[in-house]
Amino acid sequence: MALESLAEMLEQARFELMRGQKWTDLRASERETRVDLARRALEESGATAEIAELRRQAGRVPDLEALSDRQTRDIASLESRLEGERAAHEARVEDLEEELRVARQERDRARARVAAVETVLDAVRDVVAAPVPAPADDDAPVAAASVPSVSLPSPAAEGGASGRRPLFRTAR
Repeated sequence: MALESLAEMLEQARFELMRGQKWTDLRASERETRVDLARRALEESGATAEIAELRRQAGRVPDLEALSDRQTRDIASLESRLEGERAAHEARVEDLEEELRVARQERDRARARVAAVETVLDAVRDVVAAPVPAPADDDAPVAAASVPSVSLPSPAAEGGASGRRPLFRTAR
């Protein structure tokens, strides 16, 4: 809507409301003068600049609607991706919790084995540390503790009888 037609509409409505007469009853030159005064009043009051700003903003509405629609789609896409990542995260947490449960079971079994071994070791220590009762007769021979005999290879000369390399070298 042009400024001229806006000024004419306002002046026509004002005239008909104030005077109770029809706009068309005025001569053309009177109507033009009144419209011109209304147009100047709109410009000087700043209404024209305000109307221009409103028109500019109204022109942006389709762009803003498109932007809003695009952002709504982007948000929906992000929410969908987030839901997928959340599900994957929850599955990973469940897997890790299962691994932790298995590791704790293995730890508990290992602790039980250690406790059993320590019980056996304590029993062996008790047997080893127990005093050997002395025979009632002091003249009776005491059995000597049996020491296992270990045969070690004799250090033969290099290239000895067995044809193998000796364990120890002899000085020359």
